[in-house]
Amino acid sequence: AISIGQPVATSNAVQFASLNLQGTADQILKLTSTDDGALYIAYNRGSDRHAYVGFGGSNDTFFVTNEESSGTMALQTAGTTALLIDSSQNVTITGNLTVQGSQTVLNTATLDVEDKNITLNKGSGDTSSTADGAGITIQDAVDASNDATLLWNAAGDKFVTSHALDVTGQLTTNDRLKIIGPRGGSGILYIFD
Repeated sequence: AISIGQPVATSNAVQFASLNLQGTADQILKLTSTDDGALYIAYNRGSDRHAYVGFGGSNDTFFVTNEESSGTMALQTAGTTALLIDSSQNVTITGNLTVQGSQTVLNTATLDVEDKNITLNKGSGDTSSTADGAGITIQDAVDASNDATLLWNAAGDKFVTSHALDVTGQLTTNDRLKIIGPRGGSGILYIFD
């Protein structure tokens, strides 16, 4: 064992069969670069570099890399994998995911949701004051200037659709059915036996 009580600097490769670093609570191993090059700690198998962790480059990026073509990367807590990244950059999170930011953007072609009930306007306590306008918007449903919407109208206590509603099957109401024709014209109601 070698005990060194002061900083040691070297520009050459240093090899150890076993290395145990001990230091103060805020500094155990310090890497310093004099330029914009990246600093990293690498795991080598023979003469090939297979995995490394580092920081730097022109974008000041912290990175963890596995260079094996079929390798995966895992983040574990208490001995259990919490996050897994495979060689195709697919990410699997085994626990719950909580996003506390103000915006979540999903640039994905397919969205599958197992939950059969989606809650909008979610919040703590009474959220009725912010419920107006909640609903679903289909961008460019008609053309680049016209979306299609199904929105909640809080003042009227009802849903409002932006386009016609085509119902196949029975339409059931527990109250009166009110039909309003076009302004200045007349509405037409067809009843078939």
